[in-house]
Amino acid sequence: MLKYRSVQTFNRILAVASIFLGLSVLQADVVMAERNPAPDHAEVIMIGDRLVDVAYNLGVLPKAMAVRATLWPLTETFRGGSEILGCPSRAIKKPETVPEAAKRLGITRVIIEKNANFCTYMPSVSPEKAVPLLEGKGLSVEFVDFNQGLDSAVRQTAKLLGREDRVGAVLDGYASALATSKDKAKAVKPGKKVLMLSGIQQKSTGKITVQIEAPGGYTDRFILSKMDATNVGDAFAVNNATASKGYFTAPKRKHGVHLEPMLSNAPDVIAVFGNAYAVQKALAAAVRQNPALAEIPAIRNHAVYVLPQYVDSGVLEYPEALFLWADALSE
Repeated sequence: MLKYRSVQTFNRILAVASIFLGLSVLQADVVMAERNPAPDHAEVIMIGDRLVDVAYNLGVLPKAMAVRATLWPLTETFRGGSEILGCPSRAIKKPETVPEAAKRLGITRVIIEKNANFCTYMPSVSPEKAVPLLEGKGLSVEFVDFNQGLDSAVRQTAKLLGREDRVGAVLDGYASALATSKDKAKAVKPGKKVLMLSGIQQKSTGKITVQIEAPGGYTDRFILSKMDATNVGDAFAVNNATASKGYFTAPKRKHGVHLEPMLSNAPDVIAVFGNAYAVQKALAAAVRQNPALAEIPAIRNHAVYVLPQYVDSGVLEYPEALFLWADALSE
């Protein structure tokens, strides 16, 4: 009976969490709309999501952009406001992408993000590789160098867009928020074990895939390291499996997803990315299959949280992401 009640309790927790998740997303949208009025559109194409993130915070969006749309946290906020040409990798693999968009939109100006470490999971990708593809196309090409630091990148972008008057507010707001978030992170008890589960659900079949962020990725670097927490995702490196683009994929079975490796690492916190419902459903099914999973600290203590997946894309939103993580791990 005790095991049965623990499984039922876990299912109820997931249901309540879904309700609060919906409310929190709605509140976040309202706050975003109040804090940031609709940006102006510049007659320019931008390549690089950090660049677009800074431009947006300065009150400008390009007519078109090549960004890692699934990673930039503001993509859905302004989807339709600017044309997304795909990710920088696609814009380079298909050389006609940017020139054709520029011709169609009547644009002659392109701004490109310079960054020596543009993508940790795909090191070969660099927005600068688009430059040779734009030569002889009647386009002017300018750059914002993020290798000189965020402060410099904000100032460079503002100068190119004529928004120098907004630099102070953007940088001061960022510095204040970051200081608050770092203080919050320092207060977290060190040694927490964290597992990151990212959910995917096929629309046509409803089939669920759960991916596990491997150690050494963005979350380790920008989030967990600030709180002396440990990513225990390597428990899913079963049969010497290697991570693909920073993630392991949980094996599938007849009645769901195989999540038993969690028993060996006993995470204190489970962070949920991607399709939260897919992860919730997979967890509920796994606990029904094996009630022992309900005794994992993260599940037993109700420490299963939907948290922002920070991948160094929405650079000016980093303090907000760090604060939410620190708040979750402080429970």
